[in-house]
Amino acid sequence: STRDALQLVHLARALVLTGTPLGALLAAVDTVLAPGLDAHEAAATAVALRYDPTTGEVEAAGAGHPPPLVVRADGRVEWLEAPGRPVGYPLAGSDGTVRTRLAAGDVLVVYTDGLVEAGRDLGRGLDALAAQATAARTEPLEGWAGRLVDRVLAADARRDDVLVLALRRD
Repeated sequence: STRDALQLVHLARALVLTGTPLGALLAAVDTVLAPGLDAHEAAATAVALRYDPTTGEVEAAGAGHPPPLVVRADGRVEWLEAPGRPVGYPLAGSDGTVRTRLAAGDVLVVYTDGLVEAGRDLGRGLDALAAQATAARTEPLEGWAGRLVDRVLAADARRDDVLVLALRRD
């Protein structure tokens, strides 16, 4: 699965460099990769983001992956839900993109599904992520993602890959 994930990531990067619009990116990845996938064994959820550090604008496209989380400086949370179907499924790709703008102190959290699916249903996992990220929103970013993982998974065994990428706008 690691090989397949790396193939997806490298292909997505190449397509971005050739000018593929974000909203069409994940469908284009599927067009190239799907013929080589066994539909009964291989599918990949994905989320693709574009961030403009000068304006704080974030654009997201999704392919069946749990949505990125934005924790506002005042503690409000926002899910960047961009519906779509996983790579390897019929009609794969994002149904469009969603946008938001990060203000000073806002934190964007992108994560693998192993973080929110470990030992509980997806809804409870998303609630735990939102609560822990909100509580930690003002902590130093150094080590922030690792601490977040530890807190969200405190009562659960890690059974899947877990990766968190966090960005705070200054």
